[in-house]
Amino acid sequence: MIENRKYLVIDSLARSGTTLLSALIRSQQSCMAINGLFLEPMSCHEFLDLPWPHGYAQHEIETRSTLNLNHLKAKSLEKLRNSDRLRCGVELNFWNEILSNDFENADKLYSHLANYFKVDVFGLRWNQCLFYQPCWMRSENHFWITVIRNPLDRIVSNIKTHDWTYEMAVSSTISYINKYLALKNNIIFIYYEDLVERTEDTLANLFNRIGYSKSKFEINNLIGSDGKPYRNQGWREREANADHRKGSQFNGIYQTSINRYKEVLSKAQIAQCQILFNNEIFHPYLNKMDIF
Repeated sequence: MIENRKYLVIDSLARSGTTLLSALIRSQQSCMAINGLFLEPMSCHEFLDLPWPHGYAQHEIETRSTLNLNHLKAKSLEKLRNSDRLRCGVELNFWNEILSNDFENADKLYSHLANYFKVDVFGLRWNQCLFYQPCWMRSENHFWITVIRNPLDRIVSNIKTHDWTYEMAVSSTISYINKYLALKNNIIFIYYEDLVERTEDTLANLFNRIGYSKSKFEINNLIGSDGKPYRNQGWREREANADHRKGSQFNGIYQTSINRYKEVLSKAQIAQCQILFNNEIFHPYLNKMDIF
């Protein structure tokens, strides 16, 4: 085991840019990010009855939890059997073998996986799980990364991609805001707009924050969660292909998803969101917007 290995959770509300960030991390040498597996909160006794996704997004911050490791392994294996999209390019037999082993705790499982992938940085892409952040911070080498996106753009993407209602998207945003304020000193914030406009600088800052400096970054030949070349996953991909996860070929990071809310949300809906921008997390957007 590498004593100084870094363990990350990449989390936010859906459609904030966590899939892109996890692909970027996964595509760097000695790094891995796994999407949609090992969601610890969904295998904790206290949270089993929470409805997905809004029950998780709106749950209050927890400092204690009882993780059922066997449940975590079983739920992850069920997903792996049903979708090769989550297998990181590894055969299902590998996952069957690994997840049949007994581990002392979840971190031992993650260490075993990190050893297999030969990485120094091991990440898990979750979403809607910010309430669990204190339970994840188990050592100085555990980090929580939250991706922030203009809430107006993200709300549009929630509606277009996941069929959330406008009201659901706003409500979950307000809940996340309250948790941002309470946990902000123990979270690494990444702004989606910085990620797509200044990708290498943003990644360099992130790796510096976790104490793993890198000077060169791969930002063009990205790897998807299936181990194959990454594909675009914007809401317009869903309109074209019925499933945003089966998008078009990735040809470079694009910025065309910024400020698309102007084409979709009504003036009344935009005005109702003004309260969101009172939160300091969203203040950077006020200097770039002239709608309020």
